Amino acid sequence: MISNLTTQSKTLTNEQFTKKRNVILVASCVANLCVGSIYSWSVFSTPMAQHFALTQNIATPDLSFVFTITTIMSTLMMIFGGIINDKLGPKQVVLVGSVLFGGGMFASGFATSPLMLMFTYGVCLGLGEGLVYGSLLSNAVKSYPDKPGTAGGIITTFYGLSSVFMPVIANVLIEAVSITFAFQSLGIVMFLLIAFVSTRVQAPPSNYFPESNSKGHSRKSKNREVSDIGTTMQTVSALDYQNNLTWKEMIRTPQFYLMFIMLLCSAFSGLMIISQASPIAQGLVGFSVSQAAFAVSVLALFNTLGRLVSGFVCDRLGVIATLRIIFSGMLIGLLGLIFVSPGNSLVFYAGLCLIGFGYGSTMSVYPAFCAEQFGRAHNSVNYGVLFVAFSVAGILGPQIMSGIFATFSIYQPAFIIAAILVIISLAITIIFQRKYA
Repeated sequence: MISNLTTQSKTLTNEQFTKKRNVILVASCVANLCVGSIYSWSVFSTPMAQHFALTQNIATPDLSFVFTITTIMSTLMMIFGGIINDKLGPKQVVLVGSVLFGGGMFASGFATSPLMLMFTYGVCLGLGEGLVYGSLLSNAVKSYPDKPGTAGGIITTFYGLSSVFMPVIANVLIEAVSITFAFQSLGIVMFLLIAFVSTRVQAPPSNYFPESNSKGHSRKSKNREVSDIGTTMQTVSALDYQNNLTWKEMIRTPQFYLMFIMLLCSAFSGLMIISQASPIAQGLVGFSVSQAAFAVSVLALFNTLGRLVSGFVCDRLGVIATLRIIFSGMLIGLLGLIFVSPGNSLVFYAGLCLIGFGYGSTMSVYPAFCAEQFGRAHNSVNYGVLFVAFSVAGILGPQIMSGIFATFSIYQPAFIIAAILVIISLAITIIFQRKYA
C-alpha cells in the first residue's frame, strides 16, 4: 500500500499537482492547528496536578518535566521523521503522527501517575507533533517553490494560532466536566482530524514547479539573480534541485553554522520573553495578574501575525533582507524593555509586540531559508537538524532568565544578553549576504 501511494504521488504531472496544492495546504493547516495544541500544556498542568493530588503528594511544579520531554521528543522526531518523510511521503508520516498524537492525548486522560503522563503526553504527543509538523511544513515549502516563504508562513501561522484557541476550548471542557474528559475528548477529535488530513496530503512531483511560472522559471535558472538586499526565494528555487544536500553534506558547510547561530540567538531571545511574559509584566511595569494575562495574549497575537506577514515579505524582499528587518525589530524591542520605567505600559507593549512579531517571523522564514540554501529534496531532514538550534534555545533562554532574576531580582541583565545575541544575528546577515548571497 505504501509503495502504491508513493507511486501515485510521483506520477502526478505538474499541472495536476498545481490544481491540488491549495487543498493540500488547507488540510495541512487543519492538522497544524491540532498539533500546535502541544504548547497549551500550561492549561493542563495545574488541573492534572490537582487530579493526581487526590491520591498522591503532587504539585504543579512536579509535572514541569513532562513538557521538557515533549520538546525533546518533538525535535528528535522532526529529524528521524524527516528521513521517513523523504522516503515514503507525507501521507504515511501524518497518519502515524495522528495515532501517536491523538492516542497520546486520549491516553493522558487515563494517566494515574506523573510517570505515565510523561509517556502519554511527553513521549507520544512529542513524537506525533514532530512527525506531523515537520512533514507538513516541509511538504508545503516543496509544494510552493514559487512562494515558499508564504507557504511556510501560513503553515506556521495556524500552528501558532492553536495556542490562542486551544486553551479556551480546553478550559471549557475542564470546567464543564473534568481534566480527564478534556484529554480523552480532544484526543479522539484530533486523531480523527489529523488522520483525515493524511488522506488529503500529497508530495509534489520530482523537480516540481507550477506550469504557469515554468517559462519565467526557466529563464531565471540560466542566470541566478541576486538582489542587493539578499537572495530572493523565486530566483533560487530554480536551482535548488541542482544543489540538493543531504544532512551530512549540509553540516559540512559554513552556511549551516551561520544559520544555526542566527536561529539559536533569535529563538533564545524570543523564548526567554515568552516563557516569562506574565511575571515580567508584573515585575517590570507593575501589571496586575489580569493585565499580565492580557499582555501574554497580545504577545501571542503578534507572534502569530509575524508568522503570516513575514512569509509574504520574504518572497518579495528575500530571506536575508527579511531577517535583517526581523532582527532589527527585535533589537529595538529589547532595548525598550531594558530602559522601560515602571508604569510605562506603552513602551512595554511596544517592546513586547516587536519581540513577539520577530520571534514568529523567524519561525516562518527559516523553513524556506533552509530549502533555499540546501535544496528541497532533503528539506524534511535538513530542517529537523537545523531545528536543534531552537531546542537548545528553548532550554537555555528560560533557564538563564530564571537564574538571572533569582540572583539579581531584576530582568534587565537577561534583556542585555538577549540584545547582544540579536546583534550577533544581525552581524551574521551581513556576512551571509557578502559571502553566500
